[in-house]
Amino acid sequence: MRNIQKLIAIFLLISVTSCTKDDTFIDTTKDENLNIKAKNGGGINSQTFIPGNLPVYSQNEFVIQFKDGTPDSMKFTIRESNGIDGDNINPQQGFGSFEICKCDNPDFEKWIFPPGTISIEPKKQVIEGQIGGEIFGIADIDYEFEFGFDVESPILGTAADTNYESYIKPSNNGITVALLDTGLAPALTVFSESTFEPQFLYNATVDEFAESEAQSGWDFVDNDPNTFDDDPFKHGSIIGDLIHNALANLEIKHQILPLKIADSNGNISYFATICSLVYASERSDIINASFGWHGDPFGDFGNTIFENVLEMFPDVILVASAGNTSHNNDTTPHYPSSFNKPNVIAVGSCNQGYGRASDFSNYGTSVDFFTKGEGISFYGSFVSGTSFAAPQITIEVAKILNSGELSELTMTQRVASLGIPVTLEFMTVTDLYTGEEVVKNTLHNRYILAED
Repeated sequence: MRNIQKLIAIFLLISVTSCTKDDTFIDTTKDENLNIKAKNGGGINSQTFIPGNLPVYSQNEFVIQFKDGTPDSMKFTIRESNGIDGDNINPQQGFGSFEICKCDNPDFEKWIFPPGTISIEPKKQVIEGQIGGEIFGIADIDYEFEFGFDVESPILGTAADTNYESYIKPSNNGITVALLDTGLAPALTVFSESTFEPQFLYNATVDEFAESEAQSGWDFVDNDPNTFDDDPFKHGSIIGDLIHNALANLEIKHQILPLKIADSNGNISYFATICSLVYASERSDIINASFGWHGDPFGDFGNTIFENVLEMFPDVILVASAGNTSHNNDTTPHYPSSFNKPNVIAVGSCNQGYGRASDFSNYGTSVDFFTKGEGISFYGSFVSGTSFAAPQITIEVAKILNSGELSELTMTQRVASLGIPVTLEFMTVTDLYTGEEVVKNTLHNRYILAED
């Protein structure tokens, strides 16, 4: 049976290869950082170079968080007073609409104004003026924006491709790891040399939040339960494969909760990250976030809705990739890895010999760990990037949680005790944003040996 499944997987792999714009499914020399250069039409010194993960702001949308317990009647009034239809049923002419997050907390919304009816910054200031000391009302407002993965992803995959029901566990037990990513294609990730039960996906029909049509995870792009990974590079599936196979081989009971936040072109909206973060925090122990955006789109370097959610769930650990542009995250933050919260762990990439940080990896004191992010094997090919380093730390966190040992230390401190301190190291690298030569210093970080 396993050989038949293997043949099916190989057939899927060939099918994917035949449809992608690249020559191979995963090029053996393909790095995430190299794709940024390629897709922007030039090398690192190109005048047209624009990193794929720079935010692109909406001119007519905001993300809104209401204070906990704000009654629906008050939300209705607040929306109406700001030019948003109160209930999306009978909108007044010129009024906008709203979307509520697909999660179990009704306090997160996106407000969509008709194009050309508002000036984005003055409108934000007006709404911010309503945030005060009242018990109920608006708690916070952020810009809505989109950003992308460092990997270019042409359209591929349809709803008919999904086939994950047979991989859903009958019941959840052990550690729940949520993947905020491109989705997951179980037929590509379930195979392993080890022998273990092939059912490894989170069962959403038996948990305490089973109020929707969700079967396992959720697609926050198309707002449906189909979390199939339609990224031709199978970014989310690689992440899931790394985590699942390692935990299975360690005999750690677990389930993977796939949450699709990126479309088939690798585009992610901030609202989708907020909704998926809340959804995951309500259900999981660890969240793997192998994505990020550079720069602060909010103008205040903090006090964001994303951070609010992190504070709401302090026991849920977010493991985030540090980025692949050889940039100092201390001077140009990379989010969410740069959010200074005790439950956020930022992960950079080091080479296979653990001798130094990868030349593409972001760095700085805000990067907690460097671990293997080069030469990651997937179906006989290899990928590189901090996206694939982050799962190594997710695995370490799962091992600590599985031990059941209590500690007053933060999870970052507990993981650090397992690592090798980094010796003073200076490297000259090319900053992929500016094309300038800069000195990389990893003095303040640790290496963690990955599971082989």
